[in-house]
Amino acid sequence: MCTFVTTHSAILEPILVFSKAALRMRDTRSCQSIIRTLRITLPFFRSNEPIRKFICHDMLQAAITSLHEPYFVDTQKDLAGLIAGIICLDADTAGPVILSLPGMQERQDKVIKRIAAIMQCASDRQSRALVLELLSSVRGVGIHEQGRIERGTGKKRVVQEQYMQVEEQQGVARGTSPELAGVADMFG
Repeated sequence: MCTFVTTHSAILEPILVFSKAALRMRDTRSCQSIIRTLRITLPFFRSNEPIRKFICHDMLQAAITSLHEPYFVDTQKDLAGLIAGIICLDADTAGPVILSLPGMQERQDKVIKRIAAIMQCASDRQSRALVLELLSSVRGVGIHEQGRIERGTGKKRVVQEQYMQVEEQQGVARGTSPELAGVADMFG
C-alpha cells in the first residue's frame, strides 16, 4: 500500500498537505500518529526531489512550530525525532530553515556542527537529544519544566506545619453530645 501511495502523486500530495496540517492539530494522539507515519515513510522520499523539498522545508517548519508550543510538551521527543529524520533526509534544504530561526544566525558555526552531528548519529535517542539541544532557544517549555511549582517564602511552610501537627485527642467525655431530641421527633 505504501509503495502504491508513494508512486502516485495525485494521492500523495493531498496526504502530505494533510500531514503537515496534522502536525499542528491540537490533538496529541493525532499528532503522534502522523509523526510515527512520517518517520516510517521518510526514506521513501530520498529520490523524489519536489516532495523531499516540501518535507524538508514546509513540514520541518510545522514540526519546529509545534515543538515551540507548550501544548505539544508531551510530544517533544517524537517531534525531535521527526526533525532529526528530516535533517537526515536532506540537510542542504533543512539547514537554511533552521538557520532562519530567531537567534540561530549568531551561532551559525554551532548550528552547522550540530546538523553534521545529527547526520552522523546512529542512535535515534542521541539524534533527538542533539535536536532538542540545537533548538533549545526556540523550544517553548521543556518536558521537565511543565507543571513545575514555584517555591515561595516561609509563609507557606508555617501553614504546612500547622496542618502537619497531630493534635492529641483527649478522652471521650460521655454525655456531652448536643441535644438530639429534634432529630428523634422527625423519625417518629
